[in-house]
Amino acid sequence: MRLLLLAAGGAAIALSFLVPSAWPAAWVGLAPLFAFAPRAASRREAMLEGWWAGLATNVPAFFWLVRTIHRFGGFPLPVALFFYAVLASFGALQFAIVAGVLRRAGPSASLLLAPAAWTASEFLFPNLFPWRLGHSQRDLLPLLQVGELGGPYPLSFAMGWLANAAVHRPFDARRLGLPLVAVAAIASWGAWRIGHVDAEVAAAPAFSVGVVQGNVGLDEKRHSDRFEDNVGRYRRLSLDLPRTPDLLVWPETVVEWGIPHDADPPAELDAFPGAPTPLLFGAISWSRRKGSPVWYNSAFLRGADGRLRGAYDKIVLMPFGEFIPFASTWPWLKTLSPATGDFAQGAGPGVLDVAPAAKVGALICYEDLLSGHVRATVDAGATLLATLANDAWFGNTAALHQHEMLALWRAVENRRFLVRATNTGLTSVVDPVGRRVASLPVERQAGEVVETRLLDGDTPYRRFGDVFAWATVVATAWLARARSSAAGSTPPAGESAGPRASRGG
Repeated sequence: MRLLLLAAGGAAIALSFLVPSAWPAAWVGLAPLFAFAPRAASRREAMLEGWWAGLATNVPAFFWLVRTIHRFGGFPLPVALFFYAVLASFGALQFAIVAGVLRRAGPSASLLLAPAAWTASEFLFPNLFPWRLGHSQRDLLPLLQVGELGGPYPLSFAMGWLANAAVHRPFDARRLGLPLVAVAAIASWGAWRIGHVDAEVAAAPAFSVGVVQGNVGLDEKRHSDRFEDNVGRYRRLSLDLPRTPDLLVWPETVVEWGIPHDADPPAELDAFPGAPTPLLFGAISWSRRKGSPVWYNSAFLRGADGRLRGAYDKIVLMPFGEFIPFASTWPWLKTLSPATGDFAQGAGPGVLDVAPAAKVGALICYEDLLSGHVRATVDAGATLLATLANDAWFGNTAALHQHEMLALWRAVENRRFLVRATNTGLTSVVDPVGRRVASLPVERQAGEVVETRLLDGDTPYRRFGDVFAWATVVATAWLARARSSAAGSTPPAGESAGPRASRGG
């Protein structure tokens, strides 16, 4: 029964990430873990049960990774399944670690330990896909606004606190009071902030963006004889837009014929001759290092005059797609996936000046999931965020919505519009309170002109970063240590704390 309940809890969390309308399930998902771990027979048993709950979360929630590893990396399906089993097993260790901390502290630990330990694990554990429990609440706008204070971590903490209070034994309804007040405070403050942010948005300079989704299939992208036709599709869709925007945005690696870094490309390599407006587009690029070409996954800004006005090379590369981990040590790994790229990292955040007030922070694919990277981009002056992605590797799966579900927090955390241009979907525009204000149908050729606003305000989260998350790390260490010290000084049951009475005959 314990294993069934732990699996049900993990499945509830997974469901909230697979079906956005199932967000209530995330509020109870941690309850079995928090209920059973402190009372397990041993720390080993607690951690094994926690690992089981983690598997029940990770395996269904991110099963789309099998397709990604198989198609993006070019690995045979059995190898992709093996890699996914390893990744899911590794991700489940997050739950096991939390369970071990709770077992060490025991059932009498502070109610704050479980939510603090969970939130600290979210912050410190190196998940490949950096999901947080708070991300599951994407449809509840008032709750999202806490992002400008501490990212998703305060919401994850509140959700965990409420779950722990509900299952703490013996049950006492009074324990629910403080966590309910915390949730109500987050929601009330968020509802108040939405009106203020909307007023700031209305007063900011307008800036129209044309997003174009070409829906170019993976097989089409891989053949060099299709390169010109693929780009031609984007040109046609751009010219068919109902009006000329201030900026056109194309997705990641639309241009695959290779653009040199060292000089303006010749006319035959121009992405869009005669483009009526500035264009931000993704491209494969190269430069020479010690006489050999070095390849980058890049974003270029082409001015209306045809000249390249700026470039950004992707910094955070995707393992198994853009590079193979440890291949520099064991080169034979490359033979397992000849389709995997061998890209070099860029340097520094990319802010491209379209106009005096329009400074576009370029992000490529996975980078919009990384709050620190995006904060650095805003810190460098970005007044608008633009992600260029090719999520065709995921197919029409939950991954498309999960990617947006995590990325939209960057708009809230930094109070910027986030334009997400993808090859096959989900192409969307998210406003600074986390609303999806425009989207294009998945796996369709489409384009739309969307009015955004250019904002240059600051937020506590941009300025101070993960202070709240670090506080949960400190709180976890302190609460666990305090509890273990108290447990060590408590005499065994039936014994007095004072000197033992003599048992002389």
